Amino acid sequence: MNQTLRRLIASQTDFSMNLTNHISTNQSPTAANVVISALSIHLLLSLIATGSNGKTLYQIITFLQLPSSSKQDLTDLASEIINVVLANRSSPTAPRISFANGVWFDKSFPINPSFKQVAARSYQSQIQDVDFQNMVRFLILPLINLLDFA
Repeated sequence: MNQTLRRLIASQTDFSMNLTNHISTNQSPTAANVVISALSIHLLLSLIATGSNGKTLYQIITFLQLPSSSKQDLTDLASEIINVVLANRSSPTAPRISFANGVWFDKSFPINPSFKQVAARSYQSQIQDVDFQNMVRFLILPLINLLDFA
């Protein structure tokens, strides 16, 4: 494993610990347990960063506490995490960890083909274009029809 990847893994661990600490210390006194997947959050934000530029990219990189703003470093880290940590082990005694990942975008907005390729290959994301404007008709109107407001 190269030095850059080691630094990225260390920064991902720091992010996870800081996020977990922040969430657990800011819980209400009545909350007994908290479960989060800092790894999933990190992968999601990394994927968003690979499709971002400028100020948005900088803000995500800063939030993730990454030592590098290289999109290639992000995709290398994601590939490593997905291929090693989330690998489906054939041993029946090995832990099984899953991560479902998908990108839905409005079909009226063009998505860069290279982003689609990175999302599918490095992040193992399902990519789907959706008609969000007309989707409301299929999701919400049937619910309204079930309710009798008269």
